[in-house]
Amino acid sequence: MVNPDLGPAVLANVDHFSTRLMALDARTAAECLDLEHPNLTAQQLSELPPARAMAILMQLPEDVRESIMTACQTGAAWLRAESYAPGTIGHQLEEPIAAFRKGSSVAMAMDLLRELMPQRELNQVYVVDTDSRLLGVVAFRELLFAERGQSLDQIMQRNPCSLRPEWALNEAVANLSVKPSLTYPVCDADGLLLGQVHTHRLYEQQAFEFSGQPGYLVGVDRDEQWASPWLRKFQFRQPWLQIHLFMLFVVGAIVGKFQDNIAQAAILAIFLPVLAGLCRSIGNQALACTLRGLSLSNPARSVRRQIVKETWLGLLNGLLTGLLAGLGMWIVASRHPEQGDAQAMAVMTLVAITASCMMAGFLGAVMPFILRKLNFNPAMAASLVMSALSDMVSLGLFLWLAVAFVL
Repeated sequence: MVNPDLGPAVLANVDHFSTRLMALDARTAAECLDLEHPNLTAQQLSELPPARAMAILMQLPEDVRESIMTACQTGAAWLRAESYAPGTIGHQLEEPIAAFRKGSSVAMAMDLLRELMPQRELNQVYVVDTDSRLLGVVAFRELLFAERGQSLDQIMQRNPCSLRPEWALNEAVANLSVKPSLTYPVCDADGLLLGQVHTHRLYEQQAFEFSGQPGYLVGVDRDEQWASPWLRKFQFRQPWLQIHLFMLFVVGAIVGKFQDNIAQAAILAIFLPVLAGLCRSIGNQALACTLRGLSLSNPARSVRRQIVKETWLGLLNGLLTGLLAGLGMWIVASRHPEQGDAQAMAVMTLVAITASCMMAGFLGAVMPFILRKLNFNPAMAASLVMSALSDMVSLGLFLWLAVAFVL
């Protein structure tokens, strides 16, 4: 909520500036803040989704970050959120502003809520014990029809749905009720009430994560925004391009090792881009399906099943496309008998494409799991790495088979 003590002239620009911060990457947004006025900076950040505000705060020096957190109403929640990884519920924490002790009366709660309602977004109150462990929640509808002399624990909903701060965003969304409330309590493993999260904030952050998926696949950093400066975009993209360039050099070295054989049978060169493009397509299909499963938090038992299934699909697709490619190779090789036996060339093409497509399906399915195991975003540049690896395997296998059994 906007702090009226900041003055009308300042308040008029808070919403506009907060919108601008949303359009920038975190580091550039941090450079735009007025660090000499922590109260104003805190107000601007408080208008952002908690996860976005935390991403910007983490780009600031520690002493500056603490001064801003101290100056803001939600600073205590930010301090707690700082200890959780980005992309988790803990990173979205807000203060539980309407938490009452067990035994508190409906009358006391109603009187306090009348003061809070004009300033904060509320739809339920929390009931906790003396150690701040969550006991239940009371919806406003129950408060409205309750007797003023009743206690909150008499009308509360016991054992309410709550979220864990260490849960990933997609895991939390999957655990929401069919009819989600506006806010959910966040408790630790012992039931201690840590804070709350707004449901619309979860969906906003999930939409933000999903919007970055296409960029992740080709090495665009999750924090890069459309309004980021060109130099920042360059810094985000260049490292993955260098890695991809190195892997392409390896692919070139593999092909170069067979340059004399390619010169002997030039028709091999005709099928190199066909093989590479086909394997990339199959690998990317497997990759997209696996990433979707990870995004929807499919159970861990399906990991091996997914890899086997995509490998099997790669084999089947490779067999069918290999038959057509083998026919094409037979037609071309028949017109150039001096470059090798046409039937042997056709069979070699069929075997190479079948095996390469099977391997491409395997790489597309396994790459996200490997990146997640290494604590990288499973989608981050997976397409770049998978494409380069499939090129190495497919082109190397095709040329090796040609040399070993045909030429």
